[in-house]
Amino acid sequence: MAFLFLPLSVLTTATWLLILPIVMHLEIRFDVYSIKGVLSIVASLAINFVLGYELYTYDTDQILSPDFAGVIPSHLVEFSVTRLNLTTAFFSSVLFTAIIFYSWKYMRWETLLDDNGTYKLYYYFLMFTSFMGFQVIVFSNDAFLLFFGWEMMVVPGYALVAIRPTRHAARASYSYAIISSIGSIFMLYGISMIYQLTGTFNLDIAATMIASADLSRDFSAWFAIVMITIGVGVTAGFIGFQTWIPDAYSAATSPVGGFVSGTFTIAALFAYNNLILRLFSPVVFDYSWLFIVGGLATMTVGNFGAVVQRDVRRILGYSSIGQRGYILYGFGLVSLATSAGTELLGLTEPMVVVIYFAIGFTFLEGNLFLIIGKVLYVAQFEVNSRDIIDLRGSLSNTPHTAMMMILSALGLAGIPPTIGFSTKIMLLFIAGESGVDWWFILLFLLNSIVALIYYSNLLRILLFTKREDPLDMSMSPGTVNTAIFLVSIICILFGLAPIVIISMF
Repeated sequence: MAFLFLPLSVLTTATWLLILPIVMHLEIRFDVYSIKGVLSIVASLAINFVLGYELYTYDTDQILSPDFAGVIPSHLVEFSVTRLNLTTAFFSSVLFTAIIFYSWKYMRWETLLDDNGTYKLYYYFLMFTSFMGFQVIVFSNDAFLLFFGWEMMVVPGYALVAIRPTRHAARASYSYAIISSIGSIFMLYGISMIYQLTGTFNLDIAATMIASADLSRDFSAWFAIVMITIGVGVTAGFIGFQTWIPDAYSAATSPVGGFVSGTFTIAALFAYNNLILRLFSPVVFDYSWLFIVGGLATMTVGNFGAVVQRDVRRILGYSSIGQRGYILYGFGLVSLATSAGTELLGLTEPMVVVIYFAIGFTFLEGNLFLIIGKVLYVAQFEVNSRDIIDLRGSLSNTPHTAMMMILSALGLAGIPPTIGFSTKIMLLFIAGESGVDWWFILLFLLNSIVALIYYSNLLRILLFTKREDPLDMSMSPGTVNTAIFLVSIICILFGLAPIVIISMF
């Protein structure tokens, strides 16, 4: 019974992480290198099933805490199981499963170690460890536990970026590790200030104590807000801290890029929600404009940076920065609306709109990474280049993949009836209800136009430019095509039924 304080999905992931090294040892012992891939797919499906079951049987919010005969205080480590974090974890696990399935055959090409085709043995271990850290962040009801989950998620990311045996990957991973470590220091300073103010890491107790005190002019409170904003922003790649993203995404494999771009962004949003919005009410602490201006600056840097890129993965990297800006902008708008007491879209929890957008972005951006990975997989046999001009017409003879590419690219650009359109309309509505100045809204619309320009250019070159020697896309593994199809279906559901999906939160 000692382990029942863990959410079932976290316990399932931890169990597989204990079994996986044994499987890896048996593979080496018997020279068979496909077992862990198959079992990893089964494990990810089990996580999906557990989260789906918990969501289906959800009745009321639960607080899970350890009880080791009173040795560990019950409030020291707590997990909170709510409909919001269950739904978030469920949809994230669906994408994670698709990426693991995609990786089964694809990673044999991307990470060859020797002539026998033995690819990196620890890839799945790193992926599941990082995803377990993500779940800890989502379910955490304790500031220090959230930081523990944050490090568990981020640190494997360093190795995942460097998993391709190239100097470029090693340099990008090193840069990412240094910058992210600095961010972790800032984040830990901020959390230590929360403990100084309240004497606890428990989020419920800390929120009650901060709300009952007049801390609007307290230096420690504002120091905590600023430190956490910077610390989370460094790893999430917000304005001023985004320099590692283009290099890391261009060096990383496509499934790793798809996983990091979305999962880390959702984790950052939960960190901001739990450590800032939940503890420091915007009614008392006027920090909304910090996120609104930061979001606009982030999306501007990302969108305009993507326009001038030719490396297809760097385009996706800058695109990811731009989408992070929209999410940060939405977080600022929700904070501003909360401080004004405005009811948004009839929702008791307006943050749902931003989380819905973040999850939708995760699927759309992840799908683009997977599709570009498929193109690069086939292109290796002919052009072996990531330059978008060299890849022209790559998808001109594959209508199914081309349609999925159009769906994802136009979704990120905000064209109806995709999730990008519905969420941007919601953000515009929230901006109007919150009383944001017109030029903030104008800059938001300008960025959407710029995004449409470079996404359209990407589609024009890859889909509608003739190629003398068309690539044979049938050479891509079946697992790759299946994963792309699954993610595309989810993208369509998010776009066609936004109200239904939002109601699940």
